[in-house]
Amino acid sequence: MSGFDTPLVESPSGVGELLRAGKRLAKVFYYLEVRREAGATAPVEVSGELTVSQDEPMQPSIVSGLRSGEVLTLVLDDGRQLEFKATPGSLMEKQYRIAGANPAGFAPK
Repeated sequence: MSGFDTPLVESPSGVGELLRAGKRLAKVFYYLEVRREAGATAPVEVSGELTVSQDEPMQPSIVSGLRSGEVLTLVLDDGRQLEFKATPGSLMEKQYRIAGANPAGFAPK
């Protein structure tokens, strides 16, 4: 099962940091959905959207990182980290859809 068939357990949102290989790329705004099959030991699925802050110049390193399919890291405002891959959403708004690449290491609150 995936998507809307899987129960939503958390929907964190806020301001975070985008990292590539441990180095800061940009400040971002994020909205995530954390879903889990029944049972506390079931794996989680994490997906959502992130938008690069208007405070950030759209540097080639940010764009290439988000479009490359490589695994990047989102640091949430509560300190948790999510490794993810991005696909373009609304490029006019610097918005991207993301899917967690390490949901097993991302514990819902």
